[in-house]
Amino acid sequence: MQLKRTVAQMIGGLWGDEAQGDEDDVLVARVADFDYPALGMKRVATMRNIPVHLQADRRLVPGDLLLEKSGGGDTQNVGRVVRWVSGDRAVSSNFINVLRCEKGYESRFHSYVHRSLYNSGHAAACTKQTTGIQNLDVSAYLSAEIDIPGFAEQTQIADFLDRECDRIGILGEELGAASALATTAHVDGLRRLIVRDEVDQVPLKFYAQTGTGHTPSREHPEYWIPAECLIPWFTLADIRQIREGRVIEVTETSERVSEVGLANSSAVKLPAGTVILSRTASVGFSAIIGVDMAVSQDFMTWTCGPRLEPRYLLLTLRAMQPDLRRLMYGSTHKTIYMPDLHALRVPLPDRQVQRNIIERASRIAASTWPLVDEIEATQQALDDYRDALITEAVSGQLDVTRLSGAQMEESLAAAREAQRPEV
Repeated sequence: MQLKRTVAQMIGGLWGDEAQGDEDDVLVARVADFDYPALGMKRVATMRNIPVHLQADRRLVPGDLLLEKSGGGDTQNVGRVVRWVSGDRAVSSNFINVLRCEKGYESRFHSYVHRSLYNSGHAAACTKQTTGIQNLDVSAYLSAEIDIPGFAEQTQIADFLDRECDRIGILGEELGAASALATTAHVDGLRRLIVRDEVDQVPLKFYAQTGTGHTPSREHPEYWIPAECLIPWFTLADIRQIREGRVIEVTETSERVSEVGLANSSAVKLPAGTVILSRTASVGFSAIIGVDMAVSQDFMTWTCGPRLEPRYLLLTLRAMQPDLRRLMYGSTHKTIYMPDLHALRVPLPDRQVQRNIIERASRIAASTWPLVDEIEATQQALDDYRDALITEAVSGQLDVTRLSGAQMEESLAAAREAQRPEV
């Protein structure tokens, strides 16, 4: 049968206006609130103003499935589905379609069906993209042919998957905590090396030329003509390809800008060795540019003078991440004021001490990142195992009634050891 036959009602969302503090204010569930690994929602806190009469037919009820119809990203396709379980008075945003199941169809089971379809690439095959946003062809998506068991079996499979996915989720939380602990220990180690009472903190602007990146106008195609674009151009999009905290130098960029573009804007070509710090999205990302390049307006830049080693400055910025986080402002989009970065003070020992710190920091990194890699590999194995479990259960390949607790423990242990993703 087609997936659309399981849907009794499909409801579009609204975004509304800024909250006014009156009776029309209502919580709006956004794609950003999706807790996709758990197929549920994080706490919804966005309040918008939507006339009550428009809310009436759009109020979310427990069991509703929320389908992401617009959004996605460079590494994530649109088309994710999560389940609403809250009793809060809320509606969905305009980037979401609410799917309300027909009588006789268990919404928990169907949340897993949608997860299986997403993993199989069905949502990707139904996606259109003409701008930076992906749009799901909902009609094509709901035309998928699926086999659905009776309601009692749907409930049994959903109970089984709820239980097993909860166990996998607990392990995932433990792994996430271990990874965060290792990363925090790395930053703490850098901080102990660099931020010491006996070393005076000095204004960074006196020892490095401070600047900001710029972006030439996109309205001038000649600035971006491929044949003339000779200068690497580093933007926030390039950060997504980098494992933050590990990369020292960046040399590859996804775009290039022409000399004409630089000459007709405030953008400049920075020399290799310049230290950059993101002050908007991915706030706090820092690196050294390994070749002459330009950077977008989202970055602060420092070209070090003779008393300051670029790599030492990079390590210092990473050690000062807790301080940089305290400088962030904004509710939805975090950023750091440029004057705050211009006023930044850093510890400055003599250059030989800086070089010694760089060497010791390398040893800390050599002990930290392999451990984080191992944790991430285990997490990926568990994610693969969960996805395989969901697909096999909802497709009938796995008879959940015949699986003992001992068998599931054995399979989960194997997945945890990254030995096998399959059930």
